[in-house]
Amino acid sequence: MDKERFWRAKETCNTRAMADFLVEEQETLIAEDVPFLESPLASKDVLLLESSRAIAAGEPRRAVHYNNAWLQIAQSKKRTIWVDYLLLQGRAAYALQDFRTAARFFEQYGALRQGDPETQFCYGNTLFHLERVAEARDHYANAMNILKNRGGSACCA
Repeated sequence: MDKERFWRAKETCNTRAMADFLVEEQETLIAEDVPFLESPLASKDVLLLESSRAIAAGEPRRAVHYNNAWLQIAQSKKRTIWVDYLLLQGRAAYALQDFRTAARFFEQYGALRQGDPETQFCYGNTLFHLERVAEARDHYANAMNILKNRGGSACCA
């Protein structure tokens, strides 16, 4: 394992290279007897950043790899699971048209972070694809109400 590759990437803020290193070397890094904060594992959140970028770039499979690595690292080091992980997994599953998985993650995310109109809308779309139209309608209405109460618009221009 070439940890210098990771430290060079970190020094130049190359988050993609950092994330790729963590995916490739996660098992070896987890097995090491090194304090967490001195390990590349302490930069695990770069995996969520790159997951988000992968989804935006239309590469949901890459996002899933980053998300799975993040989860394995977090669990192995007994770190708190962020709600953002749930959202990114939901979005990646949706992009892969795995609507059952997406619905599960959007439901978990929504239970923890209510009041997010975008996720309500995405969850509605997911339920629509699962032919759960009445439930989808409720989530669309929730998204609209959240935006209305914020004084925002549901119109995307």
